[in-house]
Amino acid sequence: MKPTKFSIVVIGSMNPAIHHPFWYQTIGGLTESETRTVLQAAATVTSAQLSQFNVAGVEVLCLPDRWQVQSADEAHINRLASLTKLIFDRLHDTPLKGFGLNIHRAAPCDIEGLDGTINPGLDSMPLGLVASDGMPPLLTKMSVVYPLNDITMPNVIVGRRMNLNIDLNRDRRELHVHVNVDHMFRPTKQPEHFQFGPVIDAAVEIRATASDLIDGVFRAASKGEGG
Repeated sequence: MKPTKFSIVVIGSMNPAIHHPFWYQTIGGLTESETRTVLQAAATVTSAQLSQFNVAGVEVLCLPDRWQVQSADEAHINRLASLTKLIFDRLHDTPLKGFGLNIHRAAPCDIEGLDGTINPGLDSMPLGLVASDGMPPLLTKMSVVYPLNDITMPNVIVGRRMNLNIDLNRDRRELHVHVNVDHMFRPTKQPEHFQFGPVIDAAVEIRATASDLIDGVFRAASKGEGG
């Protein structure tokens, strides 16, 4: 099975030039040793349109319309969250539209054995799927949206939903499952800035539920293959 990828993507008006490793060190996001390593790496890019670097299994990317941090190691999820909170606590004047917590997993799949379905494991999962004439739903591409409770803060309402996407890639003979916990910011008064930390913490708490959904899909696929 391929590594699961975890990411936090923040949407808004960004200034990539600010996101230099030295600045991250200054605010406590990187150690001095990590900064030296990052600056020596060939993959590190710092410019007005793009900032990108990798540090200890964590990838940071900033573009004019988004900032993201990701890792293939779930052990780093707390660092992803703490770095996000740190950055946007310092850059509290940045106009933000929303953010997403993403989990993606892919694994080889027995296409012939699965025969285009996950059967019968999906029946017991909360996917909101409807069988046709008693037959299991086809697993080619499917998307399910789970509404989540809004978070109301002093000057913004955070609308939330969890999106589950399943894709059976027949060409690559792989099953891909992606969960996005989406957060949309709806300002209720000016200024639009608010405490970002509690919203990030709430998203991380949902991670276990998202991971359980992904695990369930792969267990169902295994049953469909006769495993």
